[in-house]
Amino acid sequence: MKVDSLNKVMDNCLPDWQFIHNVVPGHVGRIIVALRGVVCKVVERSKMEQHMWFEVHPVGKSSFFLSAVYASNDYVKRRRLWKSLVDGKRDGVPWFIATDFNVERCVEQIVGGFVPQDCAMEEFHECLEEIDVTEAAS
Repeated sequence: MKVDSLNKVMDNCLPDWQFIHNVVPGHVGRIIVALRGVVCKVVERSKMEQHMWFEVHPVGKSSFFLSAVYASNDYVKRRRLWKSLVDGKRDGVPWFIATDFNVERCVEQIVGGFVPQDCAMEEFHECLEEIDVTEAAS
């Protein structure tokens, strides 16, 4: 979708919402973050094909980082994402990741579909260990 088309669609579908996306001319955008009734300042820190990084400053509360991730289906392309997450890690600052990593940590987490290559799951697991994130309880 072209940037102009996306803006028109989002304005028609969500007229009172603020949205940030990674659609740029000539490339496919994969991420749209929609915000409604925002009571915080959101600062975009980076925008890439698989990942957007924000600094969020809620009024009267502690700041935190937010990453929106929609990983490639290609495990080789996901390596750029893993590097970006590792390079962007900030010790001591809360970090929330809204994500579709398109890979699981282990075979036991797979429900339907195909089993990815072992190296894809291993690289994902190593990334999560290195950035020291914990999966939220569902």
